[in-house]
Parts: sequence; C-alpha cells; structure tokens
Amino acid sequence: MHATYIRRDAKKAAAAVEAKTYVTFDLRGRTYAIDAMTVREIRVIDVLTVAPGAPPTMRGVINVRGAILPVCDLAERFGLGRSTLTLRHPVIVAVVEGRPVALLVDAVLDIVTAAASELAATAENDQKFGDPCFTGVLTLEDGVALVMALERPFGPARAVGAI
Repeated sequence: MHATYIRRDAKKAAAAVEAKTYVTFDLRGRTYAIDAMTVREIRVIDVLTVAPGAPPTMRGVINVRGAILPVCDLAERFGLGRSTLTLRHPVIVAVVEGRPVALLVDAVLDIVTAAASELAATAENDQKFGDPCFTGVLTLEDGVALVMALERPFGPARAVGAI
C-alpha cells in the first residue's frame, strides 16, 4: 500500500510540473493569456512619450525606473482597433526575446495556473485564429483565453525590434 501512495504522489508531482501559470487580460471583451514567467510587472501608464515615425502598434515609450520601454498597443496589433488611452491605463511589462516591452491592454484580469490538459493546442497557421502568435486555447472557469507566445508577434521583423 505504501507504494500506491508514492505513485499517487508522483502523479500529482508530475501534473504540477506540467502546470503553467498565466496572466490573463482583456482586449475588447476578449480574454488572452501570456506565460507569467515572461511578465516582469503590471503597472499603469502615467506619462507616455510619443515616438515620431513609430509603427501604428507602437504607441510611444514609457520610463520604468530609468529604463525606456516601448509601449505596444496589442489591440491594434491584433486588428481590434487602436486603444483609446486613459489616465492610468494598464500595461503588462514583459520580456520579449530578452528585451522588456510594455503591452497596452484594456484590463488585467487574473493570474491562473493550468495543467497542460487544460490547454488545447492550435495549428501554427490555423485560419480560425487568424494569427500564428496564438499557441493554444486555455480553458477557464468562465470561458476561454487565447494563449500568446510573445516571441511570435514581436519577433525581429516586428515593431519592437525597431525601437
């Protein structure tokens, strides 16, 4: 019987290793998620400096404790329209390919932990999702979230590399 308990504990431990933590956020009423390990902090914009000549998805730059970070409008990036900035608009500061970037979102919703079984993979170029930067669909208590791989929408040929 002792071995049975060890096997059960080993199965639980294996499931815990497969679990991943995500930060979920809202864009135009849709829920998205990114790997929490890429998130450095969640903050609000108090001062935004417009960067002349920047691509439409890059709204400008912010100063975060002496580091100048580009601000990417995710709604604009995903074809949902340009975000209307408000006083104290939320941003997720994440590391993309070793560089910090501020991701402009409508609202930060939650931090969730999900087992690998709760993530349905998507095909690289699945037409239902229309964008290869989505790696899966995460099942949540109140719906689903599209999971982003940050290196895909912001690879070297994308806007972040230009700033």
